Amino acid sequence: MPFTVTEDTLSVYEGNDETVVIPEGIRIINDGVFHRNSTMKHLIVPEGVEIIGACAFYFCENLESISLPDSLTELENDVFTGCRSLESIRIPENITEIPEGTFASCTALKHIDLPEDLDAIRTRAFCGCAALEEIAFPQSLRLIGEGSFCGCSSLKRVEIPDNTLEIMKRAFADCEALEEVVLGEGTEYLNERAFQNCVNLTAVTVRSGFTSIRHDVFEGCKKFSRVVYEGKAYAIHKDMDTEALPGAVRDFARSFGIAYSGYKSYTPLRFPAGYPYMDEFEYLNTGGEEDDE
Repeated sequence: MPFTVTEDTLSVYEGNDETVVIPEGIRIINDGVFHRNSTMKHLIVPEGVEIIGACAFYFCENLESISLPDSLTELENDVFTGCRSLESIRIPENITEIPEGTFASCTALKHIDLPEDLDAIRTRAFCGCAALEEIAFPQSLRLIGEGSFCGCSSLKRVEIPDNTLEIMKRAFADCEALEEVVLGEGTEYLNERAFQNCVNLTAVTVRSGFTSIRHDVFEGCKKFSRVVYEGKAYAIHKDMDTEALPGAVRDFARSFGIAYSGYKSYTPLRFPAGYPYMDEFEYLNTGGEEDDE
């Protein structure tokens, strides 16, 4: 047998099969078990497996297909990082968080089926998935983490759910094909360089105002020219008169560094009491004074 199992934990694999079927009775796949395996093309994980450890399938570059069970409740960091032949993945419904680097550098990944109760996508989760053209987020999603989709250079459109409170820094940076962004009604925080260097981004649709939007959210977005709010398009340019604009549109004017009545300098981020994602927030002091509000 190519597997070493201790009680209900798979700790070692020493085979060279193209199709690998994890044995029945396993509950945990340990960290790094298949790390840099070059022969495996197809992976079948049976019902009963609940946890897959960090880097378990790290840079299995020839892995083309993965079947994950509904019993799976936890993925640890970098589980499938660098699986460059993987084109499609269904993430089971009991997964509520996609951890750091889970599918980073999966350069052939085109289709992702996310669970309906997903709460958070963490740092670099899908960073560098260059073949990804679209992503459908569930309404449950509250956080899109730092750099989570950076370098997804084929992604053309992003629609943020209404329940997504925050988009962290560089979340969609360097998405070169991105043309349109629709922000959710509940999106309150847009952090630094969230859409940096999205060079083909032309329009953003907003549904509400923001508690905080950083001035460099759209840095390097050379074609960005309009904001759509309540069915009306507003042109965005450096000489525009912003005093009569709706608040949500004015927030975007601020992100371009355009002066408007009552605005003195960029406002530092403010978080409500009990804010759940402080572990991912890195404060950058803007050095300016806050508005008198």
